[in-house]
Amino acid sequence: PTLSAEVGRSWPLGPGATVRPFAEVRLGDEDLARIGADLMLGAADQRALWLRDPITGQRHVGVRGQARPGLYATFGADIAAVRESAWLPAGGAAVLRDRRARLRAGIGYRARRSDGFAGLTWLSEEFEGQGAPQVVGSVTLRFRF
Repeated sequence: PTLSAEVGRSWPLGPGATVRPFAEVRLGDEDLARIGADLMLGAADQRALWLRDPITGQRHVGVRGQARPGLYATFGADIAAVRESAWLPAGGAAVLRDRRARLRAGIGYRARRSDGFAGLTWLSEEFEGQGAPQVVGSVTLRFRF
């Protein structure tokens, strides 16, 4: 079981632009505390219920609001202090790093009956000896019938 909680608030920067600083605490498979921010530009659905992917940090719509169709872009960054991980247990071959960072960018399009999103996320090394950071892609498509 995992417990995850996030607090944040969106602030308008001007027409079609918002910034959302946030803080997150996660307990369970990984125990960590994270702070970061996301910038959204364009026709993003501000009245929707947005969720955050736990691996990439990309935000996606869980429940649609009522926004105009159009293109939007997202940019974000965060850093986490990691205490322990079930995926890299203490005493194993890999030694867990106590800091983890993510940088992300994505572009999405909202139409009347469908949505699409594609993003890239840079993930810093998670353990000592990991050869290099990772870049992960993510795609979301939703069609309403």
